[in-house]
Amino acid sequence: MIKYYPRASLTLLFIIFSVCLASCARGNKHDFDIPSGEATKTLKLFALQADVDVLINESELEGIQTNTVKGSLPIETALKTMILGTNLKFHQDEQSKAIAIFYSDKK
Repeated sequence: MIKYYPRASLTLLFIIFSVCLASCARGNKHDFDIPSGEATKTLKLFALQADVDVLINESELEGIQTNTVKGSLPIETALKTMILGTNLKFHQDEQSKAIAIFYSDKK
């Protein structure tokens, strides 16, 4: 004979949900330690630390300085922090997750 314990089932379901939620939230963050510097160099570091493909036109980014990024952050937050105050913009492809970073005349 099988006994059903509704409270135990509900507790177990809550624990599984909490673990999955915590895992998903952490999965969106990466550890970054990128100094300020020339965009062509710092964006390559960003790509390595974010474990994502980044597409850039090096000649277009020459002389542009990016900001320091340090800490455990979502990829989008880290990239926005890096390019804040520059004329750089980015677009992430939803399917491949690759990020194109480009120069724009509009800040």
